[in-house]
Amino acid sequence: MPRIADYSIIDHSAKYGNFDGNSTQISIGFQLPNTLDKESRSILAWMMNVPDGGVNLSVHINQHQIHNSHHDDGYFGPMFQVVSSGFLHRGPDNSVIFTFDVGATEKLFVSNVVLWWQANI
Repeated sequence: MPRIADYSIIDHSAKYGNFDGNSTQISIGFQLPNTLDKESRSILAWMMNVPDGGVNLSVHINQHQIHNSHHDDGYFGPMFQVVSSGFLHRGPDNSVIFTFDVGATEKLFVSNVVLWWQANI
């Protein structure tokens, strides 16, 4: 079956997490259409701002870890991560979770979360 690239804007607004002494999460739910080719890889992109201190960041899609990194204070910029095939679902039961942990910054801002995926046509 032929496929084309498509994208979904998961969230355009700025989301932030405040460090509370434990791991802190920013969780965003989203849905994908029935045309999603679940056997193709996808690309998740987001803007990130670490205003002070450093941050240890992990990103999960539907309970699968797709990203793990450390960023120093003052980091601001885009992030991109390939998402393995089989991690996404057709319909509303999808979520992306950004987690930063103990010893990290007091705040983490995430915005402009976009997913590029392949559609069956």
